[in-house]
Amino acid sequence: MTSSNIVAATEIPREHLREAMNVAFSDYAVPMQLTQDAFDRLLAQRGFVPEVSRVAMLDGEVAAFWLVGRRGDAAYLISSGTRPAHRGKGLSTEIGLAVLAGLRGNGATSLQMEVLENNVVAQSLYKRLGLTQHRQLGCCHIMPPKDVPPSVYSIVTRPWSETAAFAESAQDWAPSWQHSSESLAALGEDVMCLCAEKGQQVIGCVAVITSTLTVAQIAVDPRFRRQGVARALLAACGEALEAEELRLINFDTGDAGFSSFVRTLDTRPRVGQFELHMLL
Repeated sequence: MTSSNIVAATEIPREHLREAMNVAFSDYAVPMQLTQDAFDRLLAQRGFVPEVSRVAMLDGEVAAFWLVGRRGDAAYLISSGTRPAHRGKGLSTEIGLAVLAGLRGNGATSLQMEVLENNVVAQSLYKRLGLTQHRQLGCCHIMPPKDVPPSVYSIVTRPWSETAAFAESAQDWAPSWQHSSESLAALGEDVMCLCAEKGQQVIGCVAVITSTLTVAQIAVDPRFRRQGVARALLAACGEALEAEELRLINFDTGDAGFSSFVRTLDTRPRVGQFELHMLL
């Protein structure tokens, strides 16, 4: 293991963190090249706390990093990575142990994260650190339905703040951290929320992150399922955003009903993720 200088992310300019992340993810299965605005938005969405995030400095540059979010006593690994030139030196383990120690010392009681299904190196690291698989998350691209018949309900735009409570009550599984109600609230106007309403009653909703065309949450009242509500909402999203394709990220593949619904859509697969958890 190479000795490095581990520092809190408070000491590193945001643009240096972004540059290191882009380099670290340049050869991943899902490459990531973020502008500064997109990077800042990602951090805000996921509750970034620089005081509990750690960076390994080598040769005057950010060699590796763990960027961590926190809400209450729960913590979340937003992103971790190592520059290709510094891999194989044990930096990820060194940073991970420093992050866990810092979280425990600051009252956090849990840590969760996602890892790509095909990233066996990262999975092995996280397992050594004590994380275990909580659930499998599906990811795909979907083409908004075009063959939606006329319906007896209307679809209207509503603020997410007015819709979050309905979504939570109608869901059979909790959204991933990055698509939680708190994360969507942090994105503000970057979230478009459409509701299906019958009379004065909301019977379904969908929340889309407009900058990335990502379906973050979709929920239908159990009493109105299998009636085309979700398809109509996705069709309305495609029309409103003039999008030929939307991203559906981090749905719970263990939910047989929702997975069956996804299979009825015109989809293009992408690599899924495992959600990992640990108690601190």
